[in-house]
Parts: sequence; C-alpha cells; structure tokens
Amino acid sequence: VAEKGDHYILFDNRRGTESRAVTVTLQAALGEKDRTQAAGAILSEFEKQLHRLFVFDPFPMGVKQCGVPRAFADEPGVFLCNEYVYHLYEALRDQEKAKDFLSFSIFHEVARQLLEDWNHPEAGKGERIDEFALALMLMLNQKRRALGAADSAVKNPSAFTAMTKLFQDERHPLSAQRAKKVLNCAKDSTLPKKWQAFLVPHMQTALLKSLKKKPTSWTDLSLVEKELASRDKKAI
Repeated sequence: VAEKGDHYILFDNRRGTESRAVTVTLQAALGEKDRTQAAGAILSEFEKQLHRLFVFDPFPMGVKQCGVPRAFADEPGVFLCNEYVYHLYEALRDQEKAKDFLSFSIFHEVARQLLEDWNHPEAGKGERIDEFALALMLMLNQKRRALGAADSAVKNPSAFTAMTKLFQDERHPLSAQRAKKVLNCAKDSTLPKKWQAFLVPHMQTALLKSLKKKPTSWTDLSLVEKELASRDKKAI
C-alpha cells in the first residue's frame, strides 16, 4: 500500500448459495524508501558511537544506489548499497531479522576498515574480521543483533542461497558456516577483553577516564591506566 489512509478489503459472495469461511493474512513490510532510511539510521548511529569511543582518521559512511548487486560500494569508506538492503528485506520478509543482518554487515565492514587503518597483522583474514566485529558489537551492547543474525543464518541457510549467487560476496550476507563460528565466539565472555590490548591505544581519552572510574566487564584496568599515564606524560 503506497499511501497512508483507510484501506478496505471487499469480499463478494452475492451469488453464493452457502456461507463461506474466509481467512485473511496481512503482512506489513517497509517500503523501499523506508528501508533505506532505516539502514541509514543504523549507519548514522553507529558512526556517532564510533567517534565517541575511538580516535581514527574519519572515513565517509552512508547508503547509496550502487547500480550493481553489491553489499557495499567499491570505493573508499563504508557505503551500504541500496540493492543489498532491498534484497535482504525481500529474502527475509522480517524487519527485525533484516536489521540484525544489516547491523552485522555494517559492523563487519567497519571492523575491516579499522583493522586495515590500525595496521593489525591479520587485517585481511575474514575470520579475524568477524571476531573483531563481534567484539565491537558486544562492547556496544549489540549482542542481541549479532546473535539474531547468526542464529537466523544457521537455521535458514536456504534463505540466502539466491542472495549468495546474486551478490557473489563471501562476506555479505553472513553465511551459515561463519555464523556457527560467530555463535561459538559469542559464548566466550572474555572475547571483548581479549581485544583490549589492540583497542585501548585507539580509545578516546574521555572513554579511558570513564573506564578507569567505572570499569566494565571487558575493561583491562591495567591497560587503561598505562595508556592514560602515557598520554599524561606526552601532555606535559
């Protein structure tokens, strides 16, 4: 239904000689514009959180029409393709599940970008990117989205067969094989803490001070204090 307002379904049984039982099933789905806006909102919020947490050279982010079946545009930055958003919603027919997969794809792509920018020795390894993306999602209280995407991929591998052929992208959407590893990693409560040696040097000073005052479950207090002391020396 393209327009707002009151809409009616008319059942015509005027020629019928007997009563009829009728079942009507209505399914709501976002329009293409709404889907794009929802994907853009996820990207925008993530970008804000990213800048509050880490110090990094800014890279452009957004949603755009790519003209070819791709998940992300083949250009500098992180640009989610409208085509990917459209086909993901069409394949899943579930707004929340689609958001789960979009969230994981976005975190994965940003994780890949940060690993490269911060010269991680295993920046090009897909399994390491998935692990880092999951660690970021857990740190940013996005565990439900991560588990939602991974669980759906494991339980419904056939739903993505057509998309896999269409996009020919080993990273997007999350495959059942990778999803099993993501679910196993998610069970490791120490995963975010394992990444702190790599992440702490890139954290905003305000975040480090906040973590020192009120540590989280993944905070490595010794690393935080060491980094703050190092920055204080440089400031003198």
